[in-house]
Amino acid sequence: MGAPELSWIAWSASARKTASFSSAVDAKPFDVFVFHVGPLQLVGTKTPARRWPATGAPLHKGCLIEPVMIAGALEQVQLNGPEYQVSYFPLNPEEISVAFRAADVTCDLLFPLRRLVTGRETAQPPAYWDGRASNPDSLDGDEVVLREAVAELLAERLTGGQVVYDPACSSGAFLAFLKQRFPGIRAVGQDRSAAMIAIARTRVDECHLGDSLRPLCRLETADVVICRHLNLDVVTSDEAKGLFCAAARALRPEGWMIVLGHTPVLVSSVWMEAQGFQALARCDFTPSRHAVFQLYLLRRSPAKHLRPGL
Repeated sequence: MGAPELSWIAWSASARKTASFSSAVDAKPFDVFVFHVGPLQLVGTKTPARRWPATGAPLHKGCLIEPVMIAGALEQVQLNGPEYQVSYFPLNPEEISVAFRAADVTCDLLFPLRRLVTGRETAQPPAYWDGRASNPDSLDGDEVVLREAVAELLAERLTGGQVVYDPACSSGAFLAFLKQRFPGIRAVGQDRSAAMIAIARTRVDECHLGDSLRPLCRLETADVVICRHLNLDVVTSDEAKGLFCAAARALRPEGWMIVLGHTPVLVSSVWMEAQGFQALARCDFTPSRHAVFQLYLLRRSPAKHLRPGL
């Protein structure tokens, strides 16, 4: 399976009658995804999936995208008053399966539509996240797949002594997981929620209370930066760009940044690369390869190649 087969699917699909679906701008348009696989832009809507299908676990709506959620090849997206209108060329299950099997970690998985309330993009207020501190495990569950994937990526890169920084560490569970897997690292967390920091301090080596726009990890000292806060409901798209640049200042030249999509990531890989990073991966797959999810593995270029202001 390769480019000729995908090109054939794209060509034959374009000759079909289009179909469409809509999503209200103030509801959950962020469930609409576009998965770029070769010449195909596969479009669909996120629905509940199984984290580990072999176990028969219940369906859960999280970060995973399965082939059954794909409707077809994207034609166009239009904003039509209170709705986004998505037009596509339908694909049959075999065509979708071929395209999904051909995908690899260089393929981009995007969630391009933003929720708009009275015409403006929204995020949850800080008080919302403070309230979640009373039940931190409710935040941790959706990241089980992401943690395992990050550990696999870092297995050959964390040999001991490195600094791993999470500028929005919440309860510290993600850093604690990495610390358990790689005992030689120094786990440094930061969060603007005092309630979260109170929990994180029991889990990590170093913890700071503060807004991640002002990183309290020393300039260019982190070997790895984990970004779990450039996401829908956490911040807006404009805020996500500022937070990305702030996180980059803590990263040493040629260090690694990992951007995770527990909810849709609000900045694109094209934009991240324009800031002076090389994208080695734009997605990842579950061990069984039954689903794909957003995970960006970025390597910072030497400082002289970074954009001014970073």
